[in-house]
Amino acid sequence: MDGVIGEELFELLEILKDISPFLDRMDSVVWWRDVDGYSVKNCFKRLYSLKFPINIPNNKKLFELQRLWKALVPCKVKLFGWRFLLGALPTRQELGNRGITLSTSGLLCPLCGIEVETMEHLFLGCPKVKIIWMRVFRWLEVDFEARFSLITNVDNVSGEELLDFISGVLVREFNMGYFAFIWLLVCWCVWISRNNLVFNNVVWNELDIFSFITSLGWDWFSILAKGNDDLSKDIWLSKPSMYLDL
Repeated sequence: MDGVIGEELFELLEILKDISPFLDRMDSVVWWRDVDGYSVKNCFKRLYSLKFPINIPNNKKLFELQRLWKALVPCKVKLFGWRFLLGALPTRQELGNRGITLSTSGLLCPLCGIEVETMEHLFLGCPKVKIIWMRVFRWLEVDFEARFSLITNVDNVSGEELLDFISGVLVREFNMGYFAFIWLLVCWCVWISRNNLVFNNVVWNELDIFSFITSLGWDWFSILAKGNDDLSKDIWLSKPSMYLDL
C-alpha cells in the first residue's frame, strides 16, 4: 500500500471509530451546516469555527501561509505545507497526542530510532535528515553546516523557527519567491520517503532521496516554466542557482 494512502486510511479509521451507522435506511450525502447544501464558503466558516489547539495563527504563521498558497507547487503539496505550518502532520508524537495508542518505542523516529518523532525532529533534527539538508544546500551552493551549527537545540525548534532557519540560510542567496518552493520540495520528499519506510519497508537511502528531490524539483520547475525553451535539466541538476536566483 502506498505510504500516503496508508497514512490517510489510518487517519480515516481513527475518525470513524466512534461512528455508528444506521442500518435501517439508505445512505445519503448531507451537509449539516447549511440546509441549502455544501458550499466552500460555509465549509470555510465551519473550519475556522472549530477550536483547534493551534488557535489563531500569529502574524509570522499567517505570512508563511499566504506565501505557501502562492508557491508554484502542486495543490497536494500546498495542503501538505498547510498541515506542516499548523502542526497537523501525523508524526508519531502527534498521533500520541490525539489519543492513538502507541508503545513507548512506537513514538521514536522511524529513521534514527533515538528521539521521539516530533515534526521538528523529523524535518530538521534527525541526523539522517540533516544529511539530506546538507546535500541540498551543497547543491544550492550554500554553506549549510556553518548556519546549522548556530542552533543549540534543534529538537526545541518550532515549525516556524525551522522555516526561519531555512530562510536565514537562503536570504540574499536566492530570489525569495522561490523560498516556499525549496522548503516544500525538500520536506515533501522527506515525508514521502519516511512514509515509504514506515508503510512499505522501503530502505531509507540519502542518495536516493536527494536524487528524488532534484528530479521532482525539475519536474515542478519545468512544468511551471513551460514555454521557456532555454531551460536545461543538466543545468538544473548541476547549478540550480542559475534558475532560482532570477
